[in-house]
Amino acid sequence: MLSYLKNRKTLKLDAENKISIKSPKSVDAFKINKIKTNEEIQRTNLKKNSNVGIDNKNFSKYQWILTGYIIIFLGVLSGIFFVEWGNIWQLPKSITFIFGVSGFLVLSSILWIFGLIKHSVKFGLGDIILIIWGITILSLSLLNPNIITFWGSSIRIFDSGVFIGFLILFYLILKLFLESKFIKIIYFTVAILTLVAEIVTVILMYIPSILSKVSILNRLQPSNNWLTESPQELSFLSLVVFNIIFIVLSEINIKDKLYKPLSLIYYFSIFIHILILIRLPVYMMYILTIVALIVNTIIHINKLLKNNNSKNRLFVSRFSFGYGIVVILLLSLMIIRPFQNNNTFPEYTTLTIPNLNTSLSIAKQSIQSDIWFGKGNIMYAWNKFTPSISETQITDFSFETLYNEIFNLLVKNGLIPNIVFILFSIWIIGSIIRMLLIYRKLPIETYILVIFIVGLFLIPFTVITKTLLILVLVMWSNVFSKYFNPIIKLNLDINKIPYSISSLLTFSLLLSIAISVFVSIKFYNIIQSQEYIVRASQAQDNLIERMDLLKQASLKSPYIIDYTNLYIPLAIQQINQDAFELLTLSQQQLESQNIDVDKQIKLQGKINEVQDIIDQYKQNSPSDTRVIYWQLNLYSIVHTYGEIDENEYLSLINKGKNLQPNSLYWSLYEAKYYKIKAQKDKELNLESINQAKSIFNFVLGQNIFFVDAYQSYYDLLSINKEYKEQIDILNKYINATIEKNLVANQGLVYNLALAYQNDSQYDEAMTYYNKLLEAFPEYTNVYFKLGEIYEIQKKNDLSIQNYKKVLELDPNAEAARLKLDQLQ
Repeated sequence: MLSYLKNRKTLKLDAENKISIKSPKSVDAFKINKIKTNEEIQRTNLKKNSNVGIDNKNFSKYQWILTGYIIIFLGVLSGIFFVEWGNIWQLPKSITFIFGVSGFLVLSSILWIFGLIKHSVKFGLGDIILIIWGITILSLSLLNPNIITFWGSSIRIFDSGVFIGFLILFYLILKLFLESKFIKIIYFTVAILTLVAEIVTVILMYIPSILSKVSILNRLQPSNNWLTESPQELSFLSLVVFNIIFIVLSEINIKDKLYKPLSLIYYFSIFIHILILIRLPVYMMYILTIVALIVNTIIHINKLLKNNNSKNRLFVSRFSFGYGIVVILLLSLMIIRPFQNNNTFPEYTTLTIPNLNTSLSIAKQSIQSDIWFGKGNIMYAWNKFTPSISETQITDFSFETLYNEIFNLLVKNGLIPNIVFILFSIWIIGSIIRMLLIYRKLPIETYILVIFIVGLFLIPFTVITKTLLILVLVMWSNVFSKYFNPIIKLNLDINKIPYSISSLLTFSLLLSIAISVFVSIKFYNIIQSQEYIVRASQAQDNLIERMDLLKQASLKSPYIIDYTNLYIPLAIQQINQDAFELLTLSQQQLESQNIDVDKQIKLQGKINEVQDIIDQYKQNSPSDTRVIYWQLNLYSIVHTYGEIDENEYLSLINKGKNLQPNSLYWSLYEAKYYKIKAQKDKELNLESINQAKSIFNFVLGQNIFFVDAYQSYYDLLSINKEYKEQIDILNKYINATIEKNLVANQGLVYNLALAYQNDSQYDEAMTYYNKLLEAFPEYTNVYFKLGEIYEIQKKNDLSIQNYKKVLELDPNAEAARLKLDQLQ
């Protein structure tokens, strides 16, 4: 009875409010399809569940301000490059990204704190996992004793912990303060900006004469573009661009005025992509393009057929025929490769990247026992990946593809962030499967996400590509939140948020701004350091000025070890030169003892200065082998002219072998140690010489192209004047280069000719000297040595002729002038 009265009361109130109450419709038991399921109700409400709700036009205006800022920022990012910075190509883009995100954070925080942004935002499981992943990497990088883990290197800042932190910050700000429709506007604008850069690239690729007319373009990347580091990344970006344009096109009604111009842009972007693609010998990119075109065709045909009229059906047949011709053309170009041996328009050499197995072996040999928190940097010798080139001291070389990035993170930061990354990958795959199972279809945004993920397993992964990936992930998160309930729903209206939460958010934003400003200042210092580097490269003839500029660069940004790595070897070289001059002067007794003492004090001061820098980096980069190389090089010089702690020298070699077990440089330093030890006593220590020989033979057996090992071995054999053995060793090198069709090292060819000359085999010596002059017609040392041979052979006219050539090339060559005076 009570419930009946309540119902009567309700009906009365409804009647007063003139709300009609309709009785429910009956359901036909034989028409089950008419019953709405929960899934169908969800589908009908998808449009209501937008990720960000805008309450009124004022809020849209402020979001337009943020959108405009992002478009300008990304426009600058896609267009900025400094030709003076040489091969540090991604450095200006990395720095621009840091500055741009910092500005975006400040602007959006001000708008929110002043109550100008009042919408709600939804965070799903994927958003939370991605943010945790970024915080984990940032924290582990900051705690790692190797500063390179957090700050990166001048060449690869976009791999550093701080850059990954800013990528996640960029994701978070976009997610918080911009609605999904603004994200679409942003990534479409980025696609158009990238298309403009591609058009310029294509013009320069096919009309190279423009390069000579516009000086600023002379030092562009090998593929004549400023967007990326490698041609295959450029082709991937052009693939992504035409697919982003297609996604926007597919959401526009055919009768809309924007449809035709956007269609023209879409077809033009495909044309540009093909022009870029055919200059690259990457078969997988051809296949990706063909698959993308087929998928685009199917989606577009379905859209046209929905109108169901004869005109559209006729257009569909023509449309399909046109796409079929393009696909057949691409298959033909992939097989024929018309630019393979074209001298005018050659194929661009793609960046060599290791396969999955090689990457895994790199990670295994690098990480060793530091599996949970990482080693801090990549320890891998480049020659082990490409054995045809000489041994190098590469100590932080990481590769750029997506799966390589995963292994890089494993080595640098350990297993923990990789576990979080795997969870995020599972979420992406799971979200796609879940949509497919529940709704029996996938949103079109899935298409670009899949293309991006597949492509990132094939191409290098630098600043522009990473920025686009963040935009795609934000887009996907917004799409996912339309279909499924969020974990966290946050109302950003500062007047409606509880005081405790708004205070926490305000504090977090202000702290983030402070950290961003601090990092931005550090990156501004990197700009100044790079300017010093550029000036140093222009002062090649002035060693003192060059060293001072390199020192300034290293002091300005001590957290970027690359700059110190340029200064320290030069400083050690100067110490070696000063020590040699001091030893020579002392032996000849050309100066008083007081002057010698003064020179010794200055020399010791230089040694102490370099040692202090090395000690600093021993603390900041305990597992960076560059620091060990510096110390060993300094010890080698001190050992040559004085005494060192031999146990510490050998312990450093063993530490290097543990950190970088596949590098042959440690054996080379060990051989140098025995070489110096053999000469320390008044009589040669033959046992030490034999030990050094044994090590050199082992090293050259491992890498027959190891130039530094040949040079050191040659110097060792010079001690006992073992010229025939020098000839045998260097001939093995020359024969190996001929067999592999490689260019022989100039210095080693000169050493071989000199060994023949010292062994009195003058015809053979002259043969190699003449070959050197064919390649290097201004090689003064060769002319001098030819003059010596002709002098021995009593051919004084030819001898005088060569000595005069030396003086012509180098008027300060006193040895040649003295020879001429003697002969004339």
